Parts: sequence; C-alpha cells; structure tokens
Amino acid sequence: MLIDSTGIKRILNDVRGVSDEMGILNGYEYAYKDVITLGLPMGIRAAILADEGDHTHDFQETVARNAGYFVKVFYSFERAVDWLMDAG
Repeated sequence: MLIDSTGIKRILNDVRGVSDEMGILNGYEYAYKDVITLGLPMGIRAAILADEGDHTHDFQETVARNAGYFVKVFYSFERAVDWLMDAG
C-alpha cells in the first residue's frame, strides 16, 4: 500500500465538483469495514475538500471520526492544508 511504502500520514481528498452519493449504509460500512480491508492506519489525518455549501460529505466526517479516524470536511484549501500540517 502506498501509505506503508511512503510513510504518508496526511491526505487531502479533493472532492470539489463531486457530491457524496454513498448514502448512510455505504458510508458506515466504508468507515467500519472497508478501511480495515484497505489497511488504512488509524493514525492518518484526512481532509475532505468540498465545494462551499456542499454538505453531502458531512456524514463521512462524522462516521469516520466515530470510527476513530482523524477526518474533517473543509471548504477552503488553505484551511485544509493548515489542519493537515497541524501536529495535534
């Protein structure tokens, strides 16, 4: 896996122009099952960069955080990068 081979632990997922069509059940399964199958480590920070006013990705943030991952939706590139670079 790329994360293992590179040591990358901070991810910017740019979804501008794309709404989240996963739905509640698929979003839940992704956060609790698929990420384990994919081998995503718990220590990564993932920023979801969405279009201003696009709240279709909010559930992904909620379910991922509830599953123990550091995930946050942003509407500003600069704020997303600042959060990713924050050591806390």
